[in-house]
Amino acid sequence: VAAFVKSKLKEKLTTEDMVEIRRQAVHALTGLAIAVFIWSYPSLWYVVLAVAMAGMALSYSIKKAASAKNRVIRKFRKIAVALLKLVERKGELQRFPGKGAVMLFLGAGITAAVFRKEAAAAIVILAVGDSVSHLAGRLFGRIRHKWIFAEEKMIEGSVSGFVYASVAASILLPVWTAVAAAAAAMTVEAAKVRILGKKIDDNLTVPVVAAAVIWALRLV
Repeated sequence: VAAFVKSKLKEKLTTEDMVEIRRQAVHALTGLAIAVFIWSYPSLWYVVLAVAMAGMALSYSIKKAASAKNRVIRKFRKIAVALLKLVERKGELQRFPGKGAVMLFLGAGITAAVFRKEAAAAIVILAVGDSVSHLAGRLFGRIRHKWIFAEEKMIEGSVSGFVYASVAASILLPVWTAVAAAAAAMTVEAAKVRILGKKIDDNLTVPVVAAAVIWALRLV
């Protein structure tokens, strides 16, 4: 498996590739930490939403600090931007600093608020599946999605994300439940999900869909 993956990897990684590797590593580790927290304290879902709200406020402050005259505020923004550049995509750094982290906490918090018992496994699927799909698609993806799926997403990425998410979720769920939830989640992750013409962040859709599938299968 390692030899196959190595043969498919890019010959030379760019600066953007390295940023994406760091970004997805942070995404996966943070998501798993949230999942452990929700698994241990399911009634404290509001703490995760509170962190998301605090992140939004901090993001807004960083964005507005660009035009601030205060020397201390400008210094704060310079440090914050330097740190974010290690894990943030260029476009998001300008429009919504820290968007990935904020949306991760927001999606996890909403999922935990609606689906208490199913939330931890769904967040594991998000943390592992989403991170692996992005990295695999970027580093050795060749075949783009078509039809209802986002064309910038790669089939190799979706398949890799599905496999790893299934394995990770099976730690908390029966194997076939984990497989079904991961399949649904990765399908939504690759799809063009829009409401009123606005693209919906997959950090919001993936855990909700995964938790809904787990909940439905438990009923059955």
